[in-house]
Amino acid sequence: MKDILRRHSVLKEEIVNAINKQIKMEAQSSAAYLAMAAWCDTRGYDNCAAHFFKQSDEERKHQMKFFRYLTDMEC
Repeated sequence: MKDILRRHSVLKEEIVNAINKQIKMEAQSSAAYLAMAAWCDTRGYDNCAAHFFKQSDEERKHQMKFFRYLTDMEC
């Protein structure tokens, strides 16, 4: 259960917009790394593919942290 203080706190619109912009950048980075991983994987560059898959996952984790923050704050 979300605590009462979080439910009633309000973020300024400019902060919400900045966080949404960051979420978009993280998503784009994740997709770019995923595309690079796929390219490497189809060409047999297994170590490079593994690296890019890992980077893609990490960017997605960053994206989800920001997303969860906004949903926790009920924005």
